[in-house]
Amino acid sequence: MSAVQRIRNLGIVAHINAGKTTLSERMLFVTGRVRFMGEVDHGTAAMDYLPEEQRRGISIRAACTTLRWRDCVLNLVDTPGHIDFGAEVERTLRVLDGAVLVLDGVRGVESQTEAVWHQARTHRVPVLAFVNKLDRAVADWTRVLQSMRARMQVEVLPAVVPLLGPEGITGLIDVVSGTRTQWIEGGEVAADPRQARAALVEAAADVDASILEDFVHEREVDALRLRAALRAKVAAGQAVLVFAGSALRNRGVAELLDGIVAFLPSPLDAPAVSGLGGEVRAPSEHEPLCAFVFGSVPDGQEELAVARIYSGALVPGALLQASARAEPLRVLAMWRLHAEDREAVARAGPGDILALGGEIGVLPPGTTLFAPGHPIALAPTRLPTPVLSVVLEPRHLADRERLEAAVRRLVRADPALEVRHDPERDVLVLTGMGELHLEVAGERLRAAVGDCFRVGRPEVARRETVLRSAMGAGEWRVPELRARVAVGLRIVPDPGSGPARVRPGAGVAGPGSADLACAVSLCSSLQGRLSIGLRSGWPAHDLEVEIVSLEVEADPGVDLMPLCVEAADVALRRALVDADPRLLEPRVRLQVVCPHDALSPVLGDLRGKGVDISGVDLDGDVARVAGTAPLARMLGYATRLRSLTRGLGSFRMEPAGYAPAEGGEV
Repeated sequence: MSAVQRIRNLGIVAHINAGKTTLSERMLFVTGRVRFMGEVDHGTAAMDYLPEEQRRGISIRAACTTLRWRDCVLNLVDTPGHIDFGAEVERTLRVLDGAVLVLDGVRGVESQTEAVWHQARTHRVPVLAFVNKLDRAVADWTRVLQSMRARMQVEVLPAVVPLLGPEGITGLIDVVSGTRTQWIEGGEVAADPRQARAALVEAAADVDASILEDFVHEREVDALRLRAALRAKVAAGQAVLVFAGSALRNRGVAELLDGIVAFLPSPLDAPAVSGLGGEVRAPSEHEPLCAFVFGSVPDGQEELAVARIYSGALVPGALLQASARAEPLRVLAMWRLHAEDREAVARAGPGDILALGGEIGVLPPGTTLFAPGHPIALAPTRLPTPVLSVVLEPRHLADRERLEAAVRRLVRADPALEVRHDPERDVLVLTGMGELHLEVAGERLRAAVGDCFRVGRPEVARRETVLRSAMGAGEWRVPELRARVAVGLRIVPDPGSGPARVRPGAGVAGPGSADLACAVSLCSSLQGRLSIGLRSGWPAHDLEVEIVSLEVEADPGVDLMPLCVEAADVALRRALVDADPRLLEPRVRLQVVCPHDALSPVLGDLRGKGVDISGVDLDGDVARVAGTAPLARMLGYATRLRSLTRGLGSFRMEPAGYAPAEGGEV
């Protein structure tokens, strides 16, 4: 078996508080990576090393480590579970070959469980599941499996059968091999192991003709062939194998590690990557280098780029090129990560995940690295649009430059953040995925520059558009100079197409146009104007502005641009009179999970917020409510839901596009 075949690149994904980081900590301990088991609640978890993570007891950034189990190397990434940091999960799954989905043995499939499951499916990442917290007496193995089958719409196959007693899990039976592990005496099997094995054999028969023949003739299938067939089925995304245990009690963790080695693919099992130009790179050291920067880790006041190597070999001192960068970059050093610690690496190849510093460290996530002379650009990760904004205002003029530099570093490290300058208020506007995301961003800024700025109240990130196409003409005169500009506003037929675009029309860009250079410069000026809105100060979207005609009268050598900009501004204002400009506000798809006895007050509260409820699903003592709502009405909902459900409710929101705001005329 080659070194690349022994690599497993996997992420741990889950709903918040399902025990994902606790499971990662136990994996570190079982594999000998650490000597003591860290605890999330005590702020001692190795994978939650950032101060803001330790204060809150949740994961905020994806954290990498490398483990060794059996004869394999496991590059493990512990991802956040909170919805505000879903972009971290998205860009991490983008580069992984497998994932472990952790489920709460009491609560089963929760709102964010479905979200990360769909993210894994989108990126075609094979998944194993681990039903956690089976040490609790109220945990229900059978009910969790039923909820997985109902809500995940995939073949769910138990790889183990737990032994359950009055105080939870006491042991496990490996369904493939039949071996039994017992941690404490007692406990009854949660299901018939023979039926569970028959289900595995039947599933494996779909991908292995010899197993199908044995199944038809009721012959025994050996464990080696069964594992190989199930691995192929998992890799194809046709099934999820389910493991069980209690991460807190360190039960079932070793069995899960065995399952990762046996059933998740190596980099050689993944398809070759393709560039935007059709270039292909296979996972071989003999191919030209191709790597993808998908994240970053803090390194003092700067950041290190975290990259996955897809092909080729990398050594310190090598020269690389990066997409969107003309000059070559030198690899000064490479490190393998263990949360906040790192160890130097002398050579890396396909499948390795590394941190890179120097000039490469400042490259933003989404950058492709390649060997000089062998260009390739991998598709960037598509992240959801940030929807909530805060104003950042320096307390003193002398603090402005330092604050702006820190914000630029923050946005470069976290692509889920955006920043723009509001010229009317002369402030920075930082936009993120939610209240917690912006709160954490503010803390990071204060850690970098101190308390030299004020943060405004969160407000939803609106947009501006027009409901009708229109034309307008404007003229601007000064002594001996005149500019006349006509513009057309056109609705883009595809809502959600993106920021407004400006283009010169055929009349000013066609053959023989004398004012083409002026028209191109004017387009650039108007593009900047549209980025701060038509009237409201919010960016313009879903429309196109065409410079229909441009006439200027002036002596040679006179700078005409200020004149043309003023005339175009008049033309734009006149066109807006007939275009019916409107504010758009973000809407969200909402799923609320609550105890059945709290459903009535939860529904009443949601209707009071103007939520369009599309369905209510009752599942035992749990109720799920689905609907859509303006994001602005859901600010602060986490606190309200905790109050209504005695802390037992949870919810998930995901972007559902933009719609005209109520009373949104501008």
